Amino acid sequence: MTRPVLTTMILVAAWTTAGGEQPSGPPPAVVFVTNPLDICDSSTEPTKDQVRDTVSAFASPGEYEPVTFSVRAIKPLKGMRVDVGELKSETAVIPRSRIDLRIVSTFNRWLAADNPVETEYFLDRFDAVDIAAHRTRRFWVTVHVPDDAPPGVYHAPLTIRAGDQVLRTLTLRFEVLPIHLSPPDGMNYFQYSNPAALARHLQTPEYNEKILLDMKAHGMTTFTAGGWLQSLDQIDGPHAQRLAVNVETAAKTGLVPPGGTAVWCYGLQYVKEDLLEQILLEARKRNWPMLSLYLVDEPGGERVLKVLERMRTVAAIRRKHPDLRFRTITTTTLDADWPNGTTNVGVGQFYDILIAHAPLVTPALVEEARRLGKQVWAYQCQVAPGPGHHAAFNRYYFGYWAWKTGVTGCSFYMYCSRSYTSSYSNTGTGPKLTQRAWWDIPDKYRDKYIPRFALVRLDPDGPVPALGWEAVREGVDDYRYLVTLKKAIAQARQDGHTHAADQAQRTILAIEDRIDLSSQERSTDAAMKRYHKHGAMALWYRPPPQEDISSTDYNTFRRRIADQIVNLTQIR
Repeated sequence: MTRPVLTTMILVAAWTTAGGEQPSGPPPAVVFVTNPLDICDSSTEPTKDQVRDTVSAFASPGEYEPVTFSVRAIKPLKGMRVDVGELKSETAVIPRSRIDLRIVSTFNRWLAADNPVETEYFLDRFDAVDIAAHRTRRFWVTVHVPDDAPPGVYHAPLTIRAGDQVLRTLTLRFEVLPIHLSPPDGMNYFQYSNPAALARHLQTPEYNEKILLDMKAHGMTTFTAGGWLQSLDQIDGPHAQRLAVNVETAAKTGLVPPGGTAVWCYGLQYVKEDLLEQILLEARKRNWPMLSLYLVDEPGGERVLKVLERMRTVAAIRRKHPDLRFRTITTTTLDADWPNGTTNVGVGQFYDILIAHAPLVTPALVEEARRLGKQVWAYQCQVAPGPGHHAAFNRYYFGYWAWKTGVTGCSFYMYCSRSYTSSYSNTGTGPKLTQRAWWDIPDKYRDKYIPRFALVRLDPDGPVPALGWEAVREGVDDYRYLVTLKKAIAQARQDGHTHAADQAQRTILAIEDRIDLSSQERSTDAAMKRYHKHGAMALWYRPPPQEDISSTDYNTFRRRIADQIVNLTQIR
């Protein structure tokens, strides 16, 4: 049976009323349920098992949880919209205001002059949308569960209309679990973000706060601050490049938890020794979160001399103020060479926190650093983390991979880069502009440019999330489920429930056994081979981290963990 015939049968089967009657004429569209980690585009057609009446999810109070569905138009659809109702259980209601509805936007990346590849990217709000015949659009629904939501099963209608015609009504079945997730204790989740990379009209305290709140809502627990200072009186001011605006806003929003750290990354290289001492004393006076000083980025080759110079400054400050709390941090490992052939000749010994390129991270490195009183964080910069092609990788990296390696920090480069890359890069077609700041791109080329490294699009009203940014949050939540279960196991052992604790521990071990840590290196190598073959646009595709872990496996893992948490909680 050919694919078009099978698709037609699915569409006709889907075009029925609740009573089983089939309206006259061919169906105008089919609505089908997808997984948020699935790779979709306008050519995606439904499989038979995706055409169903219910879309389901589960979450804990306070958690954000997405579901997705798609509409495949058979005829042109005008003014298609989605009406979302309240989530209701037998005893409680989650209001419509806690449900965020968006449409998935796409762009074409050109791997060659005749080879455009459509790629899902940002999640935009919408009122109504037109869908051309034989095209598919995906819709994204995120439920933010109230902190005080009672446990139970809730239902809400999702009614898809085109004009006055109801195409289909799905039921959103949403289970609120009887547990509360632990924060990711000791984990420093962050994204590199340079305040100076913002458009000038966005470099305000108000917009800076929107960015930090968005980071917090996506599970981040620290951030990279900017502070271009030549004197202490420049520490304050209304500009987003002022250190006080960055750090104090992060503390006010709760982005940096008590006992956490703020990474002073940008502008620090220009601060002289006496001024650095004054700023650290002022930070203590203002009760700021502890500063981690990003001293000399990627310190290989000739930069080693700069490391030695800066560390003499650090040593002098620590001798003079032995009770002054701060840490040193940079991108390095203990002794490994950089992939470009330069070496850091062991400069990692000088730093308190080593941010290692993720493919270089091993549990052995983490353990050795811990033995030396240091921490290992991880970062990835050989990817464009925003598009939907990266969703599975992002969730894997921030969740189960971070858990199994034992790193205490995890990040991408970067939250949103200043440089936008032509989607025609290296193809010999289109506008001959390679990288430009977004606000410098001519209007007629705006739709041909995308941020090379971006988890969000910085619109005037605030950050617009990419699919990959939502997947990062899912990975953080996977980690939080594991932390919560680990604590529950420890409590169960303390209470004498050894058998139940052992059973829960076996669940963790079974999931850990599924995680192949060499996947980072393999996935990165595959991405870089595509980059060298096709140019920058190839970075917008990332192979799944493990072929033997499907998009549905992630929530299967999470459900097994959640069930063990519930079981141990009920035993208590």
